[in-house]
Amino acid sequence: MMLVDVCIPTRSKRLFKKVYQSIKREIPYRRIILEHAVPLSLARKLLIEKAQTEWFLFLDDDVILGKNWFKKVSRYMDDDVGAIEGIDIGKKRCLEIKRYERGLLLATLIRRSLVQDWIPRKGFESNFEDYDLTQHVIKKGYRWLRVNVPGTRHISFHPHASQTGFEVFLSEGFSNRERLLYLIHLARIYSATSISGKMILNYVNSIFLWLKNHK
Repeated sequence: MMLVDVCIPTRSKRLFKKVYQSIKREIPYRRIILEHAVPLSLARKLLIEKAQTEWFLFLDDDVILGKNWFKKVSRYMDDDVGAIEGIDIGKKRCLEIKRYERGLLLATLIRRSLVQDWIPRKGFESNFEDYDLTQHVIKKGYRWLRVNVPGTRHISFHPHASQTGFEVFLSEGFSNRERLLYLIHLARIYSATSISGKMILNYVNSIFLWLKNHK
């Protein structure tokens, strides 16, 4: 059976008991590797360097994996696939993340050889490092998939976007083309969910203010 290293960026010394139990139940793991470095992009970079398996799992330190997680996700390990998220996406079985769209790293299998040379771009040190890593994989010609695994969830509160993170999105790293395409991507996501449209309006207003101040 294929084994994977489980790589978890965290500021805690110990995992939540339920998180550890879900890893033992759902993942054929070789090692569980914790990394406490900050910013988050550095923690992810160090975890990539420490992982040794062909595929490894990036897992948030407060995520519980749904039933049959590895079985459902690993069936998509085709030669042209570079990363596979396993989260609850509702009725759809599988989505493909395209160029300029943001992949998630809360429970994601990644082909290690594709990201060993990843160097986070300036402006992505603490926020949107998942977007940067997504684009790194896609630019190499590999697919980034999002597979439906009901029951995969955070057990603590995680806002969809912090104010600090959004300021980074506006002021560093991203080109105006990336900002526009990412905004369209967000609109598509949230139009299909019950999440309030206020978030999109806040994004639009912030972008207009940023453009006004940076003419």
